[in-house]
Amino acid sequence: MAERHEPWEVAAPFDVASYYVSTDAADLLDELCEPRPLGNPDVWSRTDVTEFDKWREFERSLKLMPLPADLDRDKQQLAFHRQVDIFHAALPFGEEERNWLIRLDDNALEPPNGYRNIADWYARQEQRIIVAGIRRVVRGRELTHRWYDWRREQGNYKGQETLPVARFALNDLVDMLTPYAVAPKAYQEVLERETQPERDAEPPEA
Repeated sequence: MAERHEPWEVAAPFDVASYYVSTDAADLLDELCEPRPLGNPDVWSRTDVTEFDKWREFERSLKLMPLPADLDRDKQQLAFHRQVDIFHAALPFGEEERNWLIRLDDNALEPPNGYRNIADWYARQEQRIIVAGIRRVVRGRELTHRWYDWRREQGNYKGQETLPVARFALNDLVDMLTPYAVAPKAYQEVLERETQPERDAEPPEA
């Protein structure tokens, strides 16, 4: 007889959604390990657009996980949510900005007519949102420029080592959800070149 679980419990340790999260995390990790040449943040290459799409896919797959952190009664997913938090903290967006991008993403899986690609469409969006109790305008162009610089570890992100933090978090997620998976070859090559950074983005112990 199959083991019974309470309705709120997650088995093995998650469910089929873990496969999609792991696959999308591995795909994004592979992209984040490829070198990117310097260039104009207003003119994205095809590889830039593909990588941004991989991030969007990963964020969408996270929504498929069965329990949000605040409903994880017995902390079955504590380690999972912890790695997701580390990954999100390493991104070049604040939480409200990232949530805004994700909400935009729900309504624009493909670029509307007249735009070169989805990144070009994102760059032309703006909206007033609430950040830390203050209403301010968030502009897509600023966020896509940040991603471009963060991905190349240039400008404000030079020397911050937050891109490696994001990579390590993604690799930990893949290892957690599919323990027998092999890290992408590009990531293994990165590990040979870099030493593991301190995870300043890691949240404190609960």
